[in-house]
Amino acid sequence: MVFSNSSTMDGIIQEIDRLCSTTDVTYTLKAKTARVNQALDAFETIALGFDKNWTFDDSTNTGLPIGRTNLVSGQEDYPLDSTYLTVKSVFVADSNGNYTEITQEVSPKNTLLLPTSNSGVPKFFRLAKTSILLSPIPDYSYTNGLKIEFNRTIPRFASTDTNVTPGIPALFHPWLAYRAALPYCIEQSLPQKNDIASLVLKGEQDIKFHMANRNQVLTPRLRVIQQDNR
Repeated sequence: MVFSNSSTMDGIIQEIDRLCSTTDVTYTLKAKTARVNQALDAFETIALGFDKNWTFDDSTNTGLPIGRTNLVSGQEDYPLDSTYLTVKSVFVADSNGNYTEITQEVSPKNTLLLPTSNSGVPKFFRLAKTSILLSPIPDYSYTNGLKIEFNRTIPRFASTDTNVTPGIPALFHPWLAYRAALPYCIEQSLPQKNDIASLVLKGEQDIKFHMANRNQVLTPRLRVIQQDNR
């Protein structure tokens, strides 16, 4: 299902208009686009909460969700890219280029993250605001020596998009329309609001189930135990 297609009428925008009995005049395209993007935000939240063994990533993203930056001698603070939604794991290279996963150091609440005085090969990291802090502070430099695996944000739609397909599983494309239609129906006190609310709720449950169970490789299987009754 594409974002919008006024010729075939099979886009998300057209589905919203059918659900709400609206046009681009009564429910503006910009408003509908904003609501579809809010639906993507909601999908992203659900996916991150229930997708434990196979991390969801929007299929329209390019490359793997792995960021790399240079280690700089004497530098503790490394800013995170704005596309990093959550940090999954952090790897640091030593001066010979051997990468090792380092451990997150959780600081006590309501304390300042003061720079550490020791230096060497980083073994721990802390997250503060929009940065990652390394400890010990590296006493060497290495190109692309800091590697971060992360969850990244879902690309959002612009109102000018047409035949652009969402990067979430296709079976949940209609849910984006339901989720975007519901606020308008509530605002206008339309009689179909309860039916659409039910579709939104059913879709949320389906998303949770799908995300929690899509990795069948790690799903525990029943094992038959043979019993000797002789």
